[in-house]
Amino acid sequence: MITGARAPVTLHLSRILHSQGVNVFLADSINQPISAASNSVQHFFLLPSPKFHTEKFLNVLNQVVNENNIDLIIPTCEETFYLSMLMDKINCSVFTDKTETLHLLHNKLNFINFIERLGYQVPVTISTNSHNLVKNQLKELPFIELVLKPIYSRFSDSVSFTTKNEILNSTSNLKANWIVQQRIKGTQYCSYSVVDKGKVVAHTVYKTTFTAGLGASISFKHEDIPFIYEFTKDVVSELNYSGQIAFDFIRDSNGNFYPLECNPRATSGLHLFSGDIGNVMMGNAPSNLLTPSKDSKYAIKLALLLYGYNYWTDFRKFKLWISTLVHYTDIIYDNKDKRPYTYQFYSMYKIWKDSRKEKRSLLEQTTYDISWDGEYF
Repeated sequence: MITGARAPVTLHLSRILHSQGVNVFLADSINQPISAASNSVQHFFLLPSPKFHTEKFLNVLNQVVNENNIDLIIPTCEETFYLSMLMDKINCSVFTDKTETLHLLHNKLNFINFIERLGYQVPVTISTNSHNLVKNQLKELPFIELVLKPIYSRFSDSVSFTTKNEILNSTSNLKANWIVQQRIKGTQYCSYSVVDKGKVVAHTVYKTTFTAGLGASISFKHEDIPFIYEFTKDVVSELNYSGQIAFDFIRDSNGNFYPLECNPRATSGLHLFSGDIGNVMMGNAPSNLLTPSKDSKYAIKLALLLYGYNYWTDFRKFKLWISTLVHYTDIIYDNKDKRPYTYQFYSMYKIWKDSRKEKRSLLEQTTYDISWDGEYF
């Protein structure tokens, strides 16, 4: 079973596993998720929200597992964290790590502190929980530009840019459980890896070119960045990690890479892989590291169209946007599985309608019922 049926990566993974003869079931806590329309899926199950109805979520999930002889759950979205917390009570294997490790990686302040202890260069990062301490630390900093963001967030949600003077003159914008971080200007890169007991078995890196909102990438092209691979190996080896894991980096003008945050779950880098990633997920990893082919280029074209207006005022970016729209392979369309392509418009409309009703942004609405902000920690 793959959970997080709302995610395009779930659709991609469902198709891969189905092509290898695996019986694929899907589950999610929203109606009409895009992947449920795929002919690669045996059945879609609607679950209670793991965030708001955790115990009921567990009971219904176990009923589905028992009645359908499911032996493995592969989570894709932030329901990963709830599945990790409940792992000992779920009646099958779950492809993720223990909650304590996920919390260390998902909490942006803890992650930066952990990476710094491993000896890596990181942006200066300060907790907002003591306004006086923030001011005292900021006074000593030699740089001006800063970033404000919650310790728990996704898609760069709620991230804002500020300056040292703005914070020193007023702490009214400092919320509890946020961080103030040195702003590193440069090019953003994202990694995605599959790991088994501290060993990286599949790995890719892609540059952030087009995004939905501030941070969610919607186009993907595989790149080979040795530093990011070595960084990933160090982190997962130190933690003896198992599951899916992704990191965000900024490369500055001098070519230095700064790790920013971690997503210990599936991310869109999964789209760059083809059939062999299914074997990896099922525990049959090849002897050599699995990486995408160098010509792997994919995009969520509906998202490119929805957010493309952000790139129309810069001629160079507009040309690149057009080229990506024309030459990259659409993630949703598949000639053997056409229904999700048309169904995505209805699925997106439902999310948009709910976002208007609940007065949330579209991106907020996509994860509202599964987001994990350190609950039970």
